Amino acid sequence: MTVSEPDDPLADLDIDVCNVRPAFEASLAAGVDAAELQARLGWTQTWLQRDGATVSGASTYEHMAWMSSRPDFAALVLDMVRRHTPASLGVVGLACKTAASLGEALVRHGRYQTLINRTARYDAMVDGDTVRLEETRFGPATTGSIRLSDYTVLVAVQLLRSFLGPDVPILALHSRRDALSTAERRAWEGFAGAPILTGYAKAALVCPVGLMVQPLVSHDTELSAYFANLLQQSSPDLQEQGWGARVRAALEQRLADGTPTADSVSRGLGLGVRTLARRLAEEGHTFGELLTAVRRDRARHLLADEKVTQAEVAFLLGYRDQASFHRAFRRWFGTTPAAFRQTLRPPP
Repeated sequence: MTVSEPDDPLADLDIDVCNVRPAFEASLAAGVDAAELQARLGWTQTWLQRDGATVSGASTYEHMAWMSSRPDFAALVLDMVRRHTPASLGVVGLACKTAASLGEALVRHGRYQTLINRTARYDAMVDGDTVRLEETRFGPATTGSIRLSDYTVLVAVQLLRSFLGPDVPILALHSRRDALSTAERRAWEGFAGAPILTGYAKAALVCPVGLMVQPLVSHDTELSAYFANLLQQSSPDLQEQGWGARVRAALEQRLADGTPTADSVSRGLGLGVRTLARRLAEEGHTFGELLTAVRRDRARHLLADEKVTQAEVAFLLGYRDQASFHRAFRRWFGTTPAAFRQTLRPPP
């Protein structure tokens, strides 16, 4: 296995060691020999405690395939899962933990998770009265990759409970596997409090869409702004862009929590309101114009999905009632959302 020096940028399919520590520690607790973990995977206690160190995605797949041959695999996976906290996702997890709502946390995770893990992508897909947190895992569908998907979805349940409390409702889990063993199904469904449905192309967690607006028990306004700013500073693509791009990114994060204000966005970027207005003006922007542009672009994208209702579109754009959304939409496009959606449908 090849490992990166701690000050190297993440390479494709690399994972920050903060993601790997729970699995490593659970393996040791289950009696796996530390010398064998080092020989087979290159994982050592010293390396996994080094801030900024990474391991390859291939090593995590190999680890899960190896552990799946153990008779206590179902219980071992749960021990790994229960060791996860938001800190297991590094600064991204802490930024999510301090967000105002689950919707804001998921936007942050989706935008920045490649800073700590490039083996998969995670998307929140609204489908009527449910939301599906869906994984797109990269690389070939090996035994380790597929089992790691099950593990990741169970970790999502663990993290949702840390964000929203122990009684968060889970409707179902989707597995990429064709079947689970009796021990796996009994243990993992018991943990999630929901059925695991097999045979899916992508692993996912399904929960009520109302959770998107639920406030997080660990929300902290000052820390949320601090971590949001830290993420933006850590993201190379945003550092290379101007203040208009940074404000757009901040607006996209905050829309589902209501109409973002210039004050809240400027604080999140570590600036005063007047300073932000001046920097935007230097680039030919105003805050109001950027807010309108973000809402208009997102409205066009959301209405293209027939499964998203107009009420959901209004909510996801930060409007608290459909009437306000309809008035704004008519100003943008000169028509109603329903008529606009009709133009997007393919001819019969």
